[in-house]
Amino acid sequence: MKYDSLSDSIATIIVHPNDHPYDSDLVEIDDENIVTAFHSKPHNTNRYYRNLVNAAVYILSPEIFEYIPQDRPSDFGKDIFPLLLNSKKIIRAYKSAEY
Repeated sequence: MKYDSLSDSIATIIVHPNDHPYDSDLVEIDDENIVTAFHSKPHNTNRYYRNLVNAAVYILSPEIFEYIPQDRPSDFGKDIFPLLLNSKKIIRAYKSAEY
């Protein structure tokens, strides 16, 4: 994959559409493929979400280890990535139809 993933980001995640977004964790991105939000299932049924799911394939900067707790289990989609967004860190999305 030729992709300049970590030029200004702490992480790049692979995202893709799927045929069951209602039971998947969804990702919001802007026009520059920067992640703006994560939505864990179950989703708010009164809101529209784009069909773009987290494929759980990541390219990570070594800096990310500063945000992973050593004393307890954590989940990238539910814990680490939202923490990074709240800390104003850039997470990029690589959109793929191949997954």
